[in-house]
Amino acid sequence: MAREFSVSLVNLCARTGPEAHGLAEFLSACATAGIDIDVTHRIAPDSDDPILVVGRSDSALIRLSAADPAELPVGAESAALIRVDRDGRTMLLVTGGDATGVMYALLELAERVRFYGRKAIVVPAEFCESPDLAVRGVD
Repeated sequence: MAREFSVSLVNLCARTGPEAHGLAEFLSACATAGIDIDVTHRIAPDSDDPILVVGRSDSALIRLSAADPAELPVGAESAALIRVDRDGRTMLLVTGGDATGVMYALLELAERVRFYGRKAIVVPAEFCESPDLAVRGVD
């Protein structure tokens, strides 16, 4: 499939573990949808591409980018997709309270990309969740 849409992804994630798994799933979904991802470690001031900032909610860039840091997920395994408009540019914060939370946020976004394609990034619906139980998968 021809690539017709490009996104800048500021990656603040670890190279291994849950975050890396979520990122791999998201990148795979984007490749299938024909979305070109430019992975970087900083926001490029001269790009018109949509910006995704991916990392834990306690990272400085996520906290500085959030309109209201109180909206950021803080609990274990909590996840969020938060749209932020800064200086005429739209950013999507893909974040979690810990590495597993970031993975869940990335998996949610990957699922949306598979279903909606680039609309999942251009017109993102916000998302915020925290587990009801301290340990997932326990009745």
